Amino acid sequence: MKYPSILYIVLLLTITIASTGCSNSKRLTVAFTNGTTLEKGIQVCTAGLPIGYVAAINTSKNIDTIYTTLVIDTKIKIPKGSQFYLDENLVGASRINIEFSKNEHSLSSKDISMGVFRPLRMMNSSKIDSVNNRLKIVLPTSNTIKKN
Repeated sequence: MKYPSILYIVLLLTITIASTGCSNSKRLTVAFTNGTTLEKGIQVCTAGLPIGYVAAINTSKNIDTIYTTLVIDTKIKIPKGSQFYLDENLVGASRINIEFSKNEHSLSSKDISMGVFRPLRMMNSSKIDSVNNRLKIVLPTSNTIKKN
């Protein structure tokens, strides 16, 4: 009857880790006034590299602010004054991008940072026209395809 005791230990260890969090992560709070695309589990990135995820989303009493709890790798020191951007994505989930400040002091779990919602940015029509022109050059038309 070794298996039930091993199963019990694994279950207890899993519950302990889930309730306390992993020792290699820290929690930060970021407040957004527009969080229409916020979802639990979306990535937190800096310079395009994932460094964490959104663990929880809570609204304030007056419902004009959304507080997010971010779980970040402890190796990453986020300077105070860094910018947190909730970026929309055309395909898939949005993500939070962090642009680091030059401050020497790092954020702690007691700090609350303000985040900014950045809606999806569309290309202007001149860029679309130049893309279309390049596609016309690259892609063969029905007139240039030889039929056998």
